[in-house]
Amino acid sequence: MPEDSPGHDPCRFVISSNGAGRMSMMLGAGCFLLAAAAVAGAGFLYLQLWPVGLWVSATFIVLATAIVLVGIRGNGRQVISIDSDVVVVETGQRQKHRDVFSRSWVRLEWHHFNSRHYASRLYLRSRDHLVEIGSCLTPSERRSLAHQLEVALPVISA
Repeated sequence: MPEDSPGHDPCRFVISSNGAGRMSMMLGAGCFLLAAAAVAGAGFLYLQLWPVGLWVSATFIVLATAIVLVGIRGNGRQVISIDSDVVVVETGQRQKHRDVFSRSWVRLEWHHFNSRHYASRLYLRSRDHLVEIGSCLTPSERRSLAHQLEVALPVISA
């Protein structure tokens, strides 16, 4: 392990969604909707309204699938580790994608759009390699993260 130079303590930022859509809640909602689809389909079939029952069941199945997919997609996480000579960005929960930057080359980029319909984006760039960070954060949280990263990644002059 390389020794840390004085004044450069390693730091770590963990970025994850706020937990509003926990996976267990999403799976529970999906199972409930699938059960509701079966009950509604059987009820409408019993009343001999099978076209309505098919439509209602298909709607519930599509909604359950969408809820489960949103739960899976929103369960992401990023870990930014800043050491004396490298910056490591790990993205994902189970299958982590790892980006390693040389600390002397890494820069923080902030892309603002002139429209209120598009959120600003925060990137770490090293030469030709670009990684978006904090995509699940609100604009104010992204500003706070940018400020903390600017303090943790001072410009190093030779």
